[in-house]
Order: sequence, then C-alpha cells, then structure tokens
Amino acid sequence: WAIFQQDRLEAALFWQPAGGQANPLWLAAPAQVDDALVRALLSHARQDLQSDRLLLIDYPARQSEAGIREAGFRDEGARAHLVAHQ
Repeated sequence: WAIFQQDRLEAALFWQPAGGQANPLWLAAPAQVDDALVRALLSHARQDLQSDRLLLIDYPARQSEAGIREAGFRDEGARAHLVAHQ
C-alpha cells in the first residue's frame, strides 16, 4: 500500500506473508510524516488483511506513534513491535 500527495510518495506499507502467529508489516515513511496518513494507511491494511492472525509492525520508537495507535495498534513491550488484534 502507498499514499501519494501531489504525485509525491508520502508513505508505504509492505506486508510480508509469513508462517507463524503474526502478519508482519513494514512501514516506510519519513520521520515527520503526518500521523493522519499513517493512520489511513494502517487502517486500510487492517481492512484488507482481515484474518485471525495478529498484525505486527516494527517501526522506530516514538515515530508516528499517534497515527499508529489511532489505527488500532498497541505496544506489546517488545522493542518497537506494535500489535493489532483483528
């Protein structure tokens, strides 16, 4: 998934299908990205990836925290891993 504004890539989210209990997501965005864009991107992915498995995002601590949490992710205490329960 990707978000563009005025033909400029603002953020991208990649899903890595994997075995195990979680679906890993990788967020690529600049440190100062708008939290609303991050929230929209992650919320869209959550809708597309509806399953019984957790969604796991590994992203630098304290970056886009509000947008990530508003999309339904919460800190599970392991480094910068944030988890959304479907």
